[in-house]
Amino acid sequence: MMTNWNSVVKPGDIVIHLGDFALTSLEHMKDILRKLNGDVFIILGNHDKSRMRMAEVGFIVVDGSLIIGNLIFTHRPMHIVPKECVNIHGHIHEKETSGNRINLCVEKTDYKPVLLSDVRKYA
Repeated sequence: MMTNWNSVVKPGDIVIHLGDFALTSLEHMKDILRKLNGDVFIILGNHDKSRMRMAEVGFIVVDGSLIIGNLIFTHRPMHIVPKECVNIHGHIHEKETSGNRINLCVEKTDYKPVLLSDVRKYA
């Protein structure tokens, strides 16, 4: 997965990670993050460490959601998405979503990051 990540993400790129980064120790997470290109914003997932711990690892931590234009990035799919918006989420692995939600779990993206310009291809 690190090779896939670095094949898409270049140094200095901004990455929005949808949570559940790794089930491992903080030290191992730090080691992994050091090997990955980009500056990583992480939307805390249910398997991530606390906000403080994830910041110690080197993530830019987001609680809840991150909104960019009409895109709402969350860990879990939103139950109700405003009509003019699209919810980009993780959490549900290979399951399908409907309406204005896009599941970008790694199981849906061939274990590679997705460029913002390509997000809608997964709708």
